[in-house]
Amino acid sequence: MTGSGPTTTPAATAPTLRFIDVRKEYALGDDTLRALDRLPLEVRRGEFVAVVGRSGLGKSTVLHLAAGIDVPTRGEHGQELPFTSQRVHPRPRSSPRGGSPAAAAT
Repeated sequence: MTGSGPTTTPAATAPTLRFIDVRKEYALGDDTLRALDRLPLEVRRGEFVAVVGRSGLGKSTVLHLAAGIDVPTRGEHGQELPFTSQRVHPRPRSSPRGGSPAAAAT
């Protein structure tokens, strides 16, 4: 018997979080602020990721998109929730289904 190491299944190597050419823009009056421009990101189960950089580079925007608090202006994103095998495409918390946390508190 040869020691070839552990084998991985396709499900174990598939990304649990994926951004494909994600762009996020915000309207500022007549101007548009592009917070993210064609961001590619894949995070696999068991990986640890640090989001670092100078102020204003889109770190919080990436985390908001990953958490489903916000949605991208363009591009594809999705995540696999740890308690299900289904892939989901997050909706912002302020979407009509579910309402905003602030509205629920009033």
